[in-house]
Amino acid sequence: MKESKNRFLAFSFGDYEGLRVYLDRQAAQGWEFAGRSGWLTGKFVPTNRTELRYDVVPAPPRRSPETLETEVETRRAAGWEPVDTAWGMDIYKSMPCQSPELFRGEKDRGRFKSIFLDWLIWSAAFFAVTAGVLLFAGRRAGVSWEQIAYRWYLSDVRTILCVVLPLLGGLAVLWLGWLLLCFLRESQSHWPAKRGIMYLRGGLQVLAVSAAALLIAVVWVKEISRVWIRLALLVCFCLTPMVARLIGRENSRKRILTFGSGVFACFLAAMLLGWTVQPVSYDTAVQGSGWRTADSALPILRAEDLELDTEGQEVSAWYEEGGSALVQERHYTEIWTGGYLDAQVYTCHVPLLREVLFTDLLPADLRIDDLPAPQEQGELSRFWFRQGSSLYCVSGTADWSDGEAQQRVMEALLK
Repeated sequence: MKESKNRFLAFSFGDYEGLRVYLDRQAAQGWEFAGRSGWLTGKFVPTNRTELRYDVVPAPPRRSPETLETEVETRRAAGWEPVDTAWGMDIYKSMPCQSPELFRGEKDRGRFKSIFLDWLIWSAAFFAVTAGVLLFAGRRAGVSWEQIAYRWYLSDVRTILCVVLPLLGGLAVLWLGWLLLCFLRESQSHWPAKRGIMYLRGGLQVLAVSAAALLIAVVWVKEISRVWIRLALLVCFCLTPMVARLIGRENSRKRILTFGSGVFACFLAAMLLGWTVQPVSYDTAVQGSGWRTADSALPILRAEDLELDTEGQEVSAWYEEGGSALVQERHYTEIWTGGYLDAQVYTCHVPLLREVLFTDLLPADLRIDDLPAPQEQGELSRFWFRQGSSLYCVSGTADWSDGEAQQRVMEALLK
């Protein structure tokens, strides 16, 4: 038999009866619970005890050390030995050669109800205050949900907000409903939940914590102008718990210290890179016009490419890159006396979202199947076309209805 094994045990504390049944089943198979081995897992070691049994009860969130000591002594007197307090539950095992009774009297159930009511009140208050603060801050800053959701895919922060905030809102409602159910059902005996349901509820808890942590991390690295650096830092942030788990496998203090140091290092790196890394941008007023040449690797569209008359005139041009991990946005503009050109390129990095995002970017009177196509909107003239995972929008003073002009535009931008 193996020396030990680790199993997912981060179940909701409302499933304490289900966890008790699970631990008893492991004991019957020759495995004894030895305590937590990580944030989500518990460690099991082989045992020869055939009479080993467990009792699991919800733990009061705000009890004092003296109260805990009194509870432990009461349990010891009844034949129960403390193993660990994990995931909001106190876990006890029977002492050798004893078969103690479970603590499930009216007094115990009354205490369980009090714990769930306490969690219900504090959770409802926390969610209400959080929602109120977000709404107040949004109004003070003049930011509405419509503004956040508008072309959300061009910003990592708006993308994560549009995904995580509704997710956390739904999970908060489920959490409050689950606490209410736990509070109501403690007035009578209930059957332990099946393991699949326990894993589902435990997984939702982990999902909520992970989503909140990811939201904080994305907001923290948003000032870094390069997408690949932001993604690298987010990967490091996500790997920190696993690295801490490996380094502090047998030492919880070392594990926590490693995790805290890793998170601090990621946030410090995000601050330094946000200050030092400059966005990809060019401006003829700053770098001169050397970058604006025919053999430039940038997706730029020059007046010379369209044979427009700029002789003897100074052309001012600038180029910048932006966007998010989903869609890269590149923008080039040049202006001269009596004319201008503007080229925008959107490159979608997620094939499954490509059609949806491109349809959203196109004007209402154009469809993907219509491209390439010119568009007239008053004095504004545009030309749209698509190549692979990139969507191009060109506007300016040229006549885009001319087939030769369209061909020159595509040749210049697809070089």
